[in-house]
Amino acid sequence: MNRSILAVDLPTHDAPIVLDIGTIYGAFLTLNDARDPRGLRYPLALLLTIAVMAKLSGSSQVAAIADWARTRADVLAELFDLKRTTMPHQASWTRVFGQAVAVSALEQVVAPECRTCHC
Repeated sequence: MNRSILAVDLPTHDAPIVLDIGTIYGAFLTLNDARDPRGLRYPLALLLTIAVMAKLSGSSQVAAIADWARTRADVLAELFDLKRTTMPHQASWTRVFGQAVAVSALEQVVAPECRTCHC
């Protein structure tokens, strides 16, 4: 799996940072899913959104993200109105992160200001 570090400037004041999961999910909906559509159980935007939530909760490795999602499967199914209450296996997460989306496309969705500065 290719790894990429994305630099993000965060406010330095004591105000909390509020993230709208619906907006994040909507942004991920614009990405092209390079996986073969046959047999897909989880949309790319859903998996990426869950991965962001897991990452913000401290999960930094694929195994930790898979475990975080599996532990919260019922809550995530309710939040995203999913028919199934299971989450993908670690191998599925690895395939998604490694093959489903181009890093450059993901970076453009996550940090659109980088289009002009090429950071």
